[in-house]
Amino acid sequence: MLINEEQLSVFLEGLPCMAYMMRADGTLLGVNRRLKALFEQTDLKQAVKSQNEVSCFDAFRLFCKREFKKLTDFSTGFSTGGGWQYADTLFLHMSLSPYGLEGEQNAILGLVEDVSESQIECVKNAQYKAVFDSIKEGVLLAGVDSKIKAVNPAFSDITGYSAAEMLGRNPSMLSSGHHDKAFYTKVYKDLYELGQWQGEVWNKRKNGSLYVQWQTITALKNDAGEVDEFLAIFSDITHQKARLEAIEFRANFDHLTGLPNRAYFHELMANQLVKSCKEKSQCALMYLDLDNFKRINDTLGHSVGDSLLKEVSQVISKVIGAKNTLARLGGDEFVVMVPCFKQISELEEVAQAIVDALKVPFVIGANLVHTGASIGIALSRNVESVEEILRLSDLAMYKAKEQGKGRFVFHTGQMSDDVQAARNLELELRKSIANRDIRVAFQPIVDIATKAVLGYEALARWTTSSGQVVSPDVFVACAEELGLIQALFEVVYTKVLEGFLDLQNQHAKDIYVSINLSCYQIPSLLSVDWMTSQLAYYQLAPGNIILEITEGVLLKDSVNTRLWLEKVREAGYRLALDDFGTGFSSLAYLKSIPVDILKIDRRFVADIANDESDLALVSAILAIAEAFSIRVIAEGVERECQRQVLGRLGCGLAQGYYFGRPTEVEQQGLTI
Repeated sequence: MLINEEQLSVFLEGLPCMAYMMRADGTLLGVNRRLKALFEQTDLKQAVKSQNEVSCFDAFRLFCKREFKKLTDFSTGFSTGGGWQYADTLFLHMSLSPYGLEGEQNAILGLVEDVSESQIECVKNAQYKAVFDSIKEGVLLAGVDSKIKAVNPAFSDITGYSAAEMLGRNPSMLSSGHHDKAFYTKVYKDLYELGQWQGEVWNKRKNGSLYVQWQTITALKNDAGEVDEFLAIFSDITHQKARLEAIEFRANFDHLTGLPNRAYFHELMANQLVKSCKEKSQCALMYLDLDNFKRINDTLGHSVGDSLLKEVSQVISKVIGAKNTLARLGGDEFVVMVPCFKQISELEEVAQAIVDALKVPFVIGANLVHTGASIGIALSRNVESVEEILRLSDLAMYKAKEQGKGRFVFHTGQMSDDVQAARNLELELRKSIANRDIRVAFQPIVDIATKAVLGYEALARWTTSSGQVVSPDVFVACAEELGLIQALFEVVYTKVLEGFLDLQNQHAKDIYVSINLSCYQIPSLLSVDWMTSQLAYYQLAPGNIILEITEGVLLKDSVNTRLWLEKVREAGYRLALDDFGTGFSSLAYLKSIPVDILKIDRRFVADIANDESDLALVSAILAIAEAFSIRVIAEGVERECQRQVLGRLGCGLAQGYYFGRPTEVEQQGLTI
């Protein structure tokens, strides 16, 4: 076919796609506008730099020349030349056809299609799918119609359902029935208003077993800004939660009776006293001691005594009802917390019911066991601490025993004296804070293996003008109630820094000091600024300071608390969680709160060499700490056997009388 340049141009421009014509030697005969426009794109020109200055069009022409050589048999007609890629930017698909010029079939006509967008999208989708399939967390994608669009392999591993079983189904098929309608309403409310929801969800596997997952759901919006899909990502935390719950149970509940133990009761009672004060109501505490228990233990044996304690706890629990709380303090001592009452007669009825129920003999094995209860009752009126209401009810209980056992007695008489003593303590404390009469003692924190001193815990000490030594628990609580806690802390903090400078001079290496904080100080961001300014004055660094907080601080979980914790970490301080395991410990806290150190409470250390429960509890705490890369300090180490057991368990740090008592700075040089 004979064709001139003008005819070729008309021919190529008339084609509905990008097109070109080329000789076998690579000479380009013609290119239509569509193809020219493609090669003149700015992004392609920029891509030349990554191609050693070979232009995109030159590279394209070389490719076409190679493809031309493949068309050796012109009788086959059309031959699809396949795809061509340039600089990860351009993807073309071409169809090549022999075309005769001047009587010879010595040219090719190339029809070109730009498939860049679809090719790039395929690559992205492949990458997304690789990530989707490989992550360990379960992933679920659902539309606003609650129909599942996709799940990943980890989802199937966790739930037992395959992707085929889930696609098009409603996620509610996983529901365990653990959550009510209000729970899911709150989830969707957060998704539409905040764009995300996060929390624990109990679900059911294909085999019917329940599991708990930590889940984050995100609302995905389309181009119009409307919620179009929901993406859920979750982890199975069943084993971690069970492990922590076991630790919490051992820490908070009596292993024999399953009742709240002394520590947990102390927490419950403290909360109730605060609540009663706010509501201007009254609560009451009944202190129970079993009659003749020592004799029963001595004559029938401890196994019978233990069985009796379990039977007694069950009987009392039935008698007092669900609204009241029964706890075991230890031995044969129980307490009943009555959160509210209107008439004294209500307390009398409950107490008398307990007395009457325990008069009935218990059948323990082959033994008929007779016991009873002496009960002391104290009201919360004018009571400011758990210790006080325990003491008052304990005094009343002894009065009941003196009067013949098997009865109850209300506390009377000493209340006014106690109130006056509290007022005197308040005045004395205000005066001592103003005069900076609070002292600071330092107890060494040591490497449990080498016994080398690595730091100190600073402990406030107070002696009144009359020479009375007041426990920190008492005067700190008093300061908190009076709103003096920040003033008290400022006196203690500056004295700690002054003493710490002297301690540093006694050591050849860098050491740190640990300081206890009250939960009432935590929300104040100004307190962090003040602490840092004092460090600058004494030329000390925040890295030398460990701030000890209790689990009660984490329970608040307020915005201010989290802001305070963030500011503390930003300033360079380290955080220690004191008395870990005695409160409402949670893995969620360890995951979300940046804690550096856990302190094991002394009650778990005291009998660790002999008590299997304490040994198991401490082992579990150490395992959790290791999982979170958190250091552990064991408190209350007083004997070599305790040190050895803790060392074998892998506890690195410790403090206690075995290593050194709390002493003031001038005495530290003698003990290091």
